[in-house]
Amino acid sequence: MKILYVGDLESSGSCAMRMKALGELGHRVTGVSTEKYLNWGGKISGYLFRHYFFGPVLGINRDLLEAFGKEKPDLVWVDKGRLVLPQTLQKIKDSKAKLVHYTPDAAFNKYCESRHFNRSIPLYDLIVTTKSYDVEEYHRRGTRRLLFQPPAYDKYYHHPVKLTPEEKKTYGSDVTFVGHWERDRGNYLIKVMQAGIRLAVWGPHFQNCGNEEFMKTCWRGKAVFHDKYAKALSATKIGLGFLSKQYPDKTTSRTFEIPACGPLFVAERTEEQKALFREDKEAVYFGDAEELVSKLKYYLSHESARKKLAAQGHRHCIQGKNSYHDRLREIIREAQK
Repeated sequence: MKILYVGDLESSGSCAMRMKALGELGHRVTGVSTEKYLNWGGKISGYLFRHYFFGPVLGINRDLLEAFGKEKPDLVWVDKGRLVLPQTLQKIKDSKAKLVHYTPDAAFNKYCESRHFNRSIPLYDLIVTTKSYDVEEYHRRGTRRLLFQPPAYDKYYHHPVKLTPEEKKTYGSDVTFVGHWERDRGNYLIKVMQAGIRLAVWGPHFQNCGNEEFMKTCWRGKAVFHDKYAKALSATKIGLGFLSKQYPDKTTSRTFEIPACGPLFVAERTEEQKALFREDKEAVYFGDAEELVSKLKYYLSHESARKKLAAQGHRHCIQGKNSYHDRLREIIREAQK
């Protein structure tokens, strides 16, 4: 198929990973990046332009229609289409091209909701979400066809990495967390540190934790992405997966990215995660800080058990068709129906 791919293709996120995977599945893919419009005006002053849709951000719709007229694709893939207007999509639909929307994020939470996307939902031929809690709301808002998928990993970035001695020094630890600070996860991590566990944390805003010892001994710097992210996970024995409390998340991309990179995956217990990786067979789960610390201590002191469980989780992840290539192959099949 000829696919026109619309998304933030220039940042450190996963959008470009999905576009590359579509190309490797045999499709001819042309990209239209939303990055300069998403970030125009900064976080505060640019909010009005993004939310009410006037000013320079109108450019993404112009860029999309220009590229559509030039490429004449069979399918337009919109990744996180918060800035795409329904009238833009209607012009595309009038040409009989298929419209697919994909987002790995929540769609209706106050932190990420877009009135433009809400009005566009009935226009898409297929909408794909990784958030089970959004499924009912999508149907309520008039989606034509909805596909729920778990998150995925990228086979080029999320895999075990052979590290140099210097990289082992830079990234090495017993337990690692990569992600932004939130109060709940900050409290968990401080208790892990206070238990005497060697911990490495990469991510923004941890200065908000208010603990000088944590910042001095555990925080390694701002978030790491792509190859550095894989190195941080390859250099640790245990990778932690926390769920954001800004959203009612049951899984995250780390659910697959961590075991894909090889360490033991230790995460908050949810029924969805347990269905993806069996508890105490392919992953380890916890419900509170006491259980987390207890299980970390156990698996750090029982090396053979930890390595066996980590290997089973890694094998289940990569053999279970959980990569972006696998997920997107299913999406294209559904879009062609």
